[in-house]
Amino acid sequence: MNKIMALIAVLVLCAPAFAVNVVATSVTAASEDMVISSNDYAYPVLDKQVEIRKAHIAWMAAIKKVSMDAVVDYVSEKSNGSGSGKLEQLRTELQQQETNMQTLTTHLAINNALAEMVGTVSGFRQETVSQMGKHNGKYVVLAANIVVALDEHKDELDALEDNYWQVREENSLDIFDVQARRAQAVIDTLEAYEYDITEAQAQLDQIKAERTGLQTALQERSHLKIAAAYVKIGALSAQLVNTVKELQAEIPSSVTIPHWIDVGDRALHRTSTVITELESMGFNVTELKTIQADAESDWQDAKDAYEADDINAAIDALKRLKNDLLDMKEAYLRLIASGKLPDSYETALQATSDALAEAANGMA
Repeated sequence: MNKIMALIAVLVLCAPAFAVNVVATSVTAASEDMVISSNDYAYPVLDKQVEIRKAHIAWMAAIKKVSMDAVVDYVSEKSNGSGSGKLEQLRTELQQQETNMQTLTTHLAINNALAEMVGTVSGFRQETVSQMGKHNGKYVVLAANIVVALDEHKDELDALEDNYWQVREENSLDIFDVQARRAQAVIDTLEAYEYDITEAQAQLDQIKAERTGLQTALQERSHLKIAAAYVKIGALSAQLVNTVKELQAEIPSSVTIPHWIDVGDRALHRTSTVITELESMGFNVTELKTIQADAESDWQDAKDAYEADDINAAIDALKRLKNDLLDMKEAYLRLIASGKLPDSYETALQATSDALAEAANGMA
């Protein structure tokens, strides 16, 4: 590894390290001996976290299906088959929605699909109340029937629960390990070029030591302990980020250009995905597409200028790209403020907005 590439590598901890939680993770890396594919970096979430959510949804959907089956059977019995038609239709819709959910790959898409599922469940609940009233159904009996149905399917539901916790444990620890390796590579690079890494290494060692506690909390299936573990890891990570930033103070701006070109590429990939998702849901994305086109043009200018050894032109283009990303962030915020998005989607889009701002603020 040459010195320029080594110095680029130490920029990894400019982003929040070990920001591992159920919602989002942001990690950046670049060096000759760490080849990070597009699947290793999600903006602002990792694919492994999507897998965790899908496993949880599969478990919850199975519970809902068994309960719905019991409701349909009871209403059909009380109404001599005349009152369960709409309930059966809604049950089928929910099953199809859950099946479609398993094909999705981003938090934004899952949040939108979940909103549809919530609407279907709400409709099923309202129809249940209506039919119970029409046919003198007894809620005590219905509740007992649901309990029996859940007990009859206990093995199936327990297997889905076990799968969820297995996926969550494996993926959460995999994410932790990836971030630990990336952070260690940065510190090793700093040490190789005679930076004093004593404090940074001690802080990273503290973080690594928390892996056992996180694993134990996951194995105990304790949401409270898991949250506490992430809070502790997050606090230690913030200290490490500050330490490494101080060590990187002497790196010239020209060395950082390839790093920020890479960050910009990832950001644009993410914003393009968001545009596609919003457009598929019927939102007007004209403004977003205009900003995206400007950003892609400025990113290409920065890349071309750097490859031509025109450092000043590359910096100027990165400054324009920075403004483009901040414009995209503001456009997201206006969309959120419109009140047209589901609450869960607003939260996810806000996370993407914050990640864009974080990336942009470090450029040029």
